[in-house]
Amino acid sequence: MKVPEGCAICESTWGNYWEEVEGQRMFFCCEICAVQFKNMIAEVKSRTGWQSIGEIKIRGDYRGREVTALRDDGSAYKFLIRFGSKGEVQKFSPMKDRQEFVNADLGTRKDNSARTGTKN
Repeated sequence: MKVPEGCAICESTWGNYWEEVEGQRMFFCCEICAVQFKNMIAEVKSRTGWQSIGEIKIRGDYRGREVTALRDDGSAYKFLIRFGSKGEVQKFSPMKDRQEFVNADLGTRKDNSARTGTKN
């Protein structure tokens, strides 16, 4: 499985925690990131019925991550995920496109004036 450089969840390059996931030895900065990653993979496989995942692309931080799971055949599954303090999946929202992620994150607002104090 292809994952981001550094820690498979947060891309940090510090730490020295290694764990086998899906038959592959992977680097994580800490045990919590390893738990998060394994829980995320299990959730994707459960929701999609996929036997394997070819690549994981992750954007975001501890407040929430936008993730694309890709299969070797080119099919993709996109979702928003947030973890609890022990690595458990706290929120999981499938999404069809980027706009759905924005709506899931900001509610139904069409602009971000409430966040920035400006009008679009």
